[in-house]
Amino acid sequence: MIRKALLFVLVLTLTTVAFADWETVEDHWYGLTIAGLKSGWMHSTIEQDGSLIRTTSKQQLKISRGGTVIEIAVSTEFVETTDGKPISVHTFSEAMGQVSESTWKFTGSDIEMTSVAGGAPVTKTVSAPKEKWLTPRAVDRYFKQQLKKGAAAITYQTMSPELGIKIITVIMTKLGDGVRQVIGAERKVTSWKTENDAMPISGVDSYDESGTKVESIMNAGFGEMINTLMSKQSAQSAGGP
Repeated sequence: MIRKALLFVLVLTLTTVAFADWETVEDHWYGLTIAGLKSGWMHSTIEQDGSLIRTTSKQQLKISRGGTVIEIAVSTEFVETTDGKPISVHTFSEAMGQVSESTWKFTGSDIEMTSVAGGAPVTKTVSAPKEKWLTPRAVDRYFKQQLKKGAAAITYQTMSPELGIKIITVIMTKLGDGVRQVIGAERKVTSWKTENDAMPISGVDSYDESGTKVESIMNAGFGEMINTLMSKQSAQSAGGP
């Protein structure tokens, strides 16, 4: 069950050039509920230093199973260039004292992968996929372009490191428009059904007019998981907003 929970909440972390001067481009906090109960938070940022872009996501949550509370922490960073070339990925997860860490370095046609899980680091080099795929920031740009065009469906290929060296196809289908309260103000939002060809699970994601995600809903198998955009204080508070 822990492995399944980590798979659904895992986010990417990456190592980059030392002493980089990162400037924050986007900074968002989300409160997390599972089965209607406040269970944690997520913090996502996008930063830029010259031609490098770093997308970071950190999440902490608690899952109660059979009277036992399981605390999980995951983080991810993905570094890429402004023109969408992948540089590196670093992921970290910890649950019940078990720590797992992985670093990918993209070197042209290959990917150097280093994993650490309770022992000595293990490094191997594998061939990078030959298919075209979009990095996180490239996905963000593409989605916002399609949103402005009024697209009813959006399809793209990307890579999700927790699923291994494989390209996944993501399909987003527009469900409708609406208005909702977001951090104390009304925003027009668009909801999308999101699914991919790697996992037999779909979710519903809602975005405001700027393309910022304001909510995501997914049945992760251990309860309906909802991430809602809110202030840092509300996201980290025990009782939520």
